[in-house]
Amino acid sequence: MLDQPRAGPAPYGREWILRWLTWMAGAMRTHGQSVLYIEWIQPDWLAGRWQRRLVTFGVTAVIGVIVDLAVGINYALFSRLAGGAHTLAASSSAASSG
Repeated sequence: MLDQPRAGPAPYGREWILRWLTWMAGAMRTHGQSVLYIEWIQPDWLAGRWQRRLVTFGVTAVIGVIVDLAVGINYALFSRLAGGAHTLAASSSAASSG
């Protein structure tokens, strides 16, 4: 696989790939796995404490930002729609009564 021709430049060098695959094989052996399932990889597989914290808090922060943006955009859109309908109803009732 590493020796197959590529259409463009390789994003990672051969040494980096082999080092990463060696680390992954060792981590899988340590955790008693022979088949790689991405969803089974846990933060405790990482060597450094800061790496585990980055993964745990980083993922939480990204999910929080995405949810906050989605809720904020929905609130802004629907409050404008509701506010616009309310304003429209108030102005039409004022025009019809006058």
